[in-house]
Amino acid sequence: MTQKLTHTRPGNSRANLQQPKWHIKLVVLDFDGTLTRVNDEAVPYARHYKISVARALGMDMTSLSSLWNQTRRQLMLDPTKGWEENGVVDGNPRKMVVAPMTADPLVESRAIARHILESNGYLSSEENGVSNFQEAIYKRHYHRCLKLFKPDAKSFVERLMSLFEHVLIVTNSGTNAVREKLSMLGLAALPEGIVRGDAKKYKPHWQDELSKLNGNIPPFISIDGFDREVLLRRGFYGKVLLGLLQEFDIAPENVLVVGDIPELDLCLPAQLGMHTMLVAGKNTQDFERRLVLAQNGEIVNTLTEGLDLITKLTGNV
Repeated sequence: MTQKLTHTRPGNSRANLQQPKWHIKLVVLDFDGTLTRVNDEAVPYARHYKISVARALGMDMTSLSSLWNQTRRQLMLDPTKGWEENGVVDGNPRKMVVAPMTADPLVESRAIARHILESNGYLSSEENGVSNFQEAIYKRHYHRCLKLFKPDAKSFVERLMSLFEHVLIVTNSGTNAVREKLSMLGLAALPEGIVRGDAKKYKPHWQDELSKLNGNIPPFISIDGFDREVLLRRGFYGKVLLGLLQEFDIAPENVLVVGDIPELDLCLPAQLGMHTMLVAGKNTQDFERRLVLAQNGEIVNTLTEGLDLITKLTGNV
């Protein structure tokens, strides 16, 4: 079952300022790309990721680079292509795109590498073999990312922490690695538990217990003008989000989720009834903007702009 969304809101999210005031008690922040300059900091990561793929296939780097560039050009011709993962929908195993390959270098590396690995039959006999291999080299090389924050990241986090009862970072990355980066930003004294890592936002996964907590989650949503379904049922991420509601004893409408990749960060929280805000960047596609607006989310271009909008919508001016 796919829920069809209709995009009716204007592209300027500030037109939404007449809506009822938000009553936010918890702000959930994504990390890579939301607080960091991921396109710049991921350059060494992407290089070593490619080296690991070359070694796995027994290829020299010249051959792998040629194949990599060829595959990238091929995939870029189709905007519906992206990072794929195996999952089960209504009892049927299938492969699903979980994020557009243009999202950032971390995502692009996974999308291209998976296509190459599967085309060469790598671990094809093992269930989730390629996915597990990619997750392993992601964790192995994530520490190689440079530590490059957006210029307003520190003031953004500090101001949010002064305004709201709870501010958390929920990320696919490891907890220790993120806290280490935050310490370099001058935020080493953040409370214990503020970083919730290994969220697996990309995993197509669902369990009956999640449906009991919230049964209003169709497998997919779609939007006019984009010929691909958008996966909603990301059960590991759902478990984190619903767990936070129980942990802090709050309702979904008391939560704001801020991220830079709608499919990974925002679509599921919006479906759960949470407020969402996209921090758009140069890689943000038009369909992603329309997707956020169709789910009544907000769009900003910088963290400072986001903070300004949050203070207005919550009455904290």
